[in-house]
Amino acid sequence: MYQSFKLLKGTQRGSDNLRPHDYLDDLESFFYVLCHVCFLYNGGKRMDPFSTHDILADWNDGKPAFKLDFMMAPGHLLSPYIHKSNCATAFYGLFIHLQKMFSPVLNSVARATGWPPAPMKRLTYEEHRSFADKSCSEFLGHVDAAINEIEQIRKDLTSAATTTSAPPSPLPVILGSASSQPSPSSALLPLPSAYPSSSSSQSSKRRLSTTSLPDAEQDKTEAGGGDRDAGHEVYLHPEGSGQADRKRVKGE
Repeated sequence: MYQSFKLLKGTQRGSDNLRPHDYLDDLESFFYVLCHVCFLYNGGKRMDPFSTHDILADWNDGKPAFKLDFMMAPGHLLSPYIHKSNCATAFYGLFIHLQKMFSPVLNSVARATGWPPAPMKRLTYEEHRSFADKSCSEFLGHVDAAINEIEQIRKDLTSAATTTSAPPSPLPVILGSASSQPSPSSALLPLPSAYPSSSSSQSSKRRLSTTSLPDAEQDKTEAGGGDRDAGHEVYLHPEGSGQADRKRVKGE
């Protein structure tokens, strides 16, 4: 259910042009686990079986086309509990940013297994480590941005000085935020519209313990001027392929 698109494609014929299992497969799989929880979260109560959710039931079939369709889809079937909460915008923003992060990866895999095939570029150790650092930093940056937005919402609700108590937001609990106490709610209070920048997230760097992350300026230079997808496209493009094809690639 949680396997990456590339690993699922690797079980099919014509997969010789794919790179071996790498860090992007692990990050993508974690995203699917997060989706599972967010699709079925019910305020801490026992969650329904995965078979009750259309997307999760499709993923369990093991067909890569379902993962590709999900990454390119504009909306998500989040649980009613999350959808009706004050923090819904933070969850939807997190999903959109992670989809944008992984969609170039899935497109590259689809091109490598299509016809004519466009083999994925093999990486040197230095390239692999550099891209792994940036990808992990970007992923954690999006997660931290969502948690920061939720914490700001909680502060705004507390300042409204209402007497109604709301249940704790599920995202900090799911992702390990230190703050998990309930706060007052106000249905009339507008939610913050600005989504925090992932590049300035410091807590993501503190939680990343495998390698030290490059500084922000180096990341921006290596990523081609600061484009969020550039760091992936640099090595996901087949050698000599030119500009990335951003059109949706239909699954098999």
